[in-house]
Amino acid sequence: MPLPGDVGEAWAQYLLHARPKTTATTVFVTMVAPFTALATSSVTQVLARACSRAGVARFGPHRIRHAVACGLLDAGASMAEIGQLLRHAHERTTAIYAKVDQARLAELAQPCPQGAAR
Repeated sequence: MPLPGDVGEAWAQYLLHARPKTTATTVFVTMVAPFTALATSSVTQVLARACSRAGVARFGPHRIRHAVACGLLDAGASMAEIGQLLRHAHERTTAIYAKVDQARLAELAQPCPQGAAR
């Protein structure tokens, strides 16, 4: 996903100066030895603390993926493009995140024509 300039700069500073030395291949690692990849529960906890600081209702990483997928779908991206961005191997996985907005779809629906009287 595109990163705002300030986020990219913060990421670069982390990689250059704050990321502990480790053989882990992930970008973000634990800050306490042994320095290993963050577990899903760690990401969830970081996001929960960020929600608390921002004063918004708590949500998890999957909600972010869902919001991105739905936004892309709404903007006209194909399921294949969304799946590639989210790094899904199967389109059915992408379909879990990228759902059609049923309320907006209902606005487009035409009334069912009545059958002709016999």
